[in-house]
Amino acid sequence: GMESLPKIEKLKADNHLAWFADMEHVLKLKRCWTAVDREQPARVARVLATDEPVPEHAELTAVITATGSTEAARSKAHAQLAAQEWLRQDEVAMATMHLHVEPVHHVTFRLARTARAAWLSLHEAFRS
Repeated sequence: GMESLPKIEKLKADNHLAWFADMEHVLKLKRCWTAVDREQPARVARVLATDEPVPEHAELTAVITATGSTEAARSKAHAQLAAQEWLRQDEVAMATMHLHVEPVHHVTFRLARTARAAWLSLHEAFRS
């Protein structure tokens, strides 16, 4: 089931310090903070740079565990799994933040390609 998360006010000029602190905790509870806190890993970027669709989780796990799999196939499957997990984290973080900002900030999410970019952009907006 959906774990109950702390109630967070929408981001406004007068609550931004508390908002960033609370949002970090919510994103940690949702297990997607890494996508916001760290640069996209190089191997994830490489997988996402190709047009090749990423196979289903079960298929990738099968490649990794199959005795007949080559080292190259295993390594590729590991990278694809990492990309899948990164995409999940990025999507959850984006949606969670988007739901907790005033409409004036929605443009930030349209311009940002990743949750990390959106987070940094919001930080920048409140630094001044």
